[in-house]
Amino acid sequence: MIERKVEDGLDLMLRERRGDWRNAALEAEAGAWARLLAPLALAMPGIAPSAHLWGRIGRAVDQADSDLPETVEERLEDGVWREIAPKIEIKQLWDDKTFLVRCAPGGVYPGTPDLSFEHCLIIQGDLLVGEQTYRAGDYHGVPPETAQGAFSSRTGLLMLVRYQ
Repeated sequence: MIERKVEDGLDLMLRERRGDWRNAALEAEAGAWARLLAPLALAMPGIAPSAHLWGRIGRAVDQADSDLPETVEERLEDGVWREIAPKIEIKQLWDDKTFLVRCAPGGVYPGTPDLSFEHCLIIQGDLLVGEQTYRAGDYHGVPPETAQGAFSSRTGLLMLVRYQ
């Protein structure tokens, strides 16, 4: 296999994305074609692209940029927070399975049975589930029908919940 010298980050990125570059047979064939065509390329006069072509390229890049989806933002206090128990609110995010849960200090959620797996990521504060305490950065997963989803918080809580 021919060793390629990585000239820059673009070459490295393309090699990672294009699995066919790691194929020894294809690389050998490409090298053979390059050696065959090199004298022809040297014999041809250089041709500068027209200004019209650069304009078309620029417009195509601008169009591609405008076709990209815009980011979606929502600030913590924006949107609708709905109270589900005293001192506990939820806010739906991008779909009907993803929520922020906010609990004031001392809030208690009695829980309800759920048929979905519940993923909980603590963003701020503490989450008390039975004898366990979870803090910012901790993850708590609740398999379906294994728990009632009861929790409380001493300090207050902000967590991301995703149902699967």
